[in-house]
Amino acid sequence: MIDTRTRPARSHNKPQANAMADKVCAHNKSAASKAIARVEDQRRS
Repeated sequence: MIDTRTRPARSHNKPQANAMADKVCAHNKSAASKAIARVEDQRRS
């Protein structure tokens, strides 16, 4: 469920920028999944 519109466009001449974008994307994904897990835990209890 990756929304390609919110993802920065890749350019072949800027590998550092691509790596940073990938890191930010991965961080946002893990933060979102943690938040979802927290909400689900609260619903169970």
